[in-house]
Amino acid sequence: MLLWLSGGVLWATADWTILVYMAADNGLSEYAVQDINEMESATIPAGTNVIVQADFYETSSPSGAFRYKITHDETSEIESQVISNLGEIDSGDWHTLQSYINWGFSHYPATHKALVIWSHGDSWYKGNDYKWICPDNNAESIMSVSDGDLRNALAESPFLDVLLFDACSMQSIEVLNEVCYQAKYVIGSEDLVPATGFPYQDMLPVWQGEPDSIALQIPELYTGSYAPYGSQNPYGYIVKATCSVLATERLNDVTSLLGNFIANEIDSTEAIFAARQLCYNLNTYDAEIDLLELLDQAVTFLPAENVTGFIQPLQTAIHSLVVAKSDINYDADIGYLTIWFPHEQNAFNAWWQQYVKLRMSDQWLGLISRALGADSGIPGKPILMNTVLLFNDLRVIWEFPPAPEFISIKLRYKHDNEQFENKEINSYWAVYGQSDVRHNITINDIQGSGWLIIWAEDYDGNSSLRDSVYVEWVKPKPQLFVYPNPCANSRAIYFNWWTKADNDADFLTENVVRIYNIKGRMVKKIDPIPHKQGSRKVDLSSLPSGIYIARVKVGKTTLTTKFTLLNDD
Repeated sequence: MLLWLSGGVLWATADWTILVYMAADNGLSEYAVQDINEMESATIPAGTNVIVQADFYETSSPSGAFRYKITHDETSEIESQVISNLGEIDSGDWHTLQSYINWGFSHYPATHKALVIWSHGDSWYKGNDYKWICPDNNAESIMSVSDGDLRNALAESPFLDVLLFDACSMQSIEVLNEVCYQAKYVIGSEDLVPATGFPYQDMLPVWQGEPDSIALQIPELYTGSYAPYGSQNPYGYIVKATCSVLATERLNDVTSLLGNFIANEIDSTEAIFAARQLCYNLNTYDAEIDLLELLDQAVTFLPAENVTGFIQPLQTAIHSLVVAKSDINYDADIGYLTIWFPHEQNAFNAWWQQYVKLRMSDQWLGLISRALGADSGIPGKPILMNTVLLFNDLRVIWEFPPAPEFISIKLRYKHDNEQFENKEINSYWAVYGQSDVRHNITINDIQGSGWLIIWAEDYDGNSSLRDSVYVEWVKPKPQLFVYPNPCANSRAIYFNWWTKADNDADFLTENVVRIYNIKGRMVKKIDPIPHKQGSRKVDLSSLPSGIYIARVKVGKTTLTTKFTLLNDD
């Protein structure tokens, strides 16, 4: 415990502050009351603050939202100090969680910090027919992991020693990628969490000292509480339970090696799918599997060199990432972390457009898409956002359609004059996460107006609807111009030129741009321009504000333009 002086008052900084965010304005309201009572019955170590914000269902007792500082009590009622009566709040809004985190750690400073998110959960999914993360029935709102709500809620949080999800199915590699920068350890279950949740009466007494020792104890305390006659299971049968602790600093190794695995096995998806079909199914649509179990099963389907080169390093990295785990009553060796891998096309079609928003989505969707077999679906249409004709260069900006795998963008120019062959100009591959792409297309050999046509084609040869724009081509005249003009950012000024030179030999006479001040004195010479058309970015930050003249001479042709610099003198 640290002591610090503020305003002449000696304050104590706790060893730990544990914030519990209970989004219980739903069917879990009565279980929230039970868990608060469990917290009160626990022996909380000295120097540990346990602060709860609970939002109860409107017809429950209590109803509304309250903040409590947990104190010891053996009764069945909530007797802890009410810090705030918040009334009706929206606990399904990520701003509410963010506000609570900021308030809690500023009012209860501590050397170590933990956050418990307590509610319904369902990995990264969002949908009206399933459990979500932190639904608020009264406000009819939810937090969507795939839309970035969880990431946003934690963005301003102090770095957490422990982030614990007391919610179903949150221990997935997709969720971990969303929160990995905000916590040292992430604790949760890759399967359903019973309504009675984590055993706070068992966990809180060990919550003292260093985060490493605390985190390592949680999985067995959790699964042990659901053994016959455990603290969360008063019956003589075993309840399925699994829990793991993930060390976020080791996630980069896993994601990097997973990328290598995907790239190497992208043409072996039939074998990967066969391995997937042997895995234990979890969660919505039975579409999630344990990542390590998938790799263990894949060993028997892939060549030995693939196993030693790509699978074994990834297996080792996952074992390092999962620093503790425990599970009971499962036939398979699971309990590490899940990954989304639906076993049928309908589930894939229903959810990939949400999945593509995740940090995790990168190449994994492409592997799943191919593993599920040929797809007859039509790709989305790329949208032409803008086209600019600069001399003989057509500058095209288009927006990629969302796609579950890499798609090819096809461009074709249809000439007005039918004696010219309509030609495919180029193909470009979509990259996940790109909203728009810019490319230059040289139409020097087309020499005329026509239609630029764009469409998408997927891996299975399915073509999208087409977008098009008419290009009015005008034979360019010799010209030199500066953009932007006037220029306030002189580190990013562009010189653009077009000359009559028929070949590069004409540039042997004089092929540089000279810049003169208003008095006619040369102040800058730009490197050679090796082609008769082009654009060059130039840094003129060394020149003072003023009016300048640029000049280039090619053969008998001299091109001149005037421009203004607005530099800070």
